Amino acid sequence: MSRARIFLGAKSWAEALLASLGLTLLLASGAALFGPLRWLDLAIARGDAQLIAGLSISFAIVLLLVRLTAEPLLRLRPRTISPRRVPTPRPPSGRTHLR
Repeated sequence: MSRARIFLGAKSWAEALLASLGLTLLLASGAALFGPLRWLDLAIARGDAQLIAGLSISFAIVLLLVRLTAEPLLRLRPRTISPRRVPTPRPPSGRTHLR
């Protein structure tokens, strides 16, 4: 396996970890801010252990979903842009300096 593939594999896992962390925290904070008060009462009644377990499970699910959906996108080759042809400048004719 080449070094580039190993690096891309590690990079995509790191990106998936960051994306799943952000999405999990976004969903949890969105539910706390915009959800009905009944949801907060139920969450408090369940206790810390079940809340942590629920957040961990949602983090793992989002991590796998992000990783599986990002994998085909990473395999696509980027389009190469052909460089534009720039005309080469002509050398100046004689005695054009210090006019």
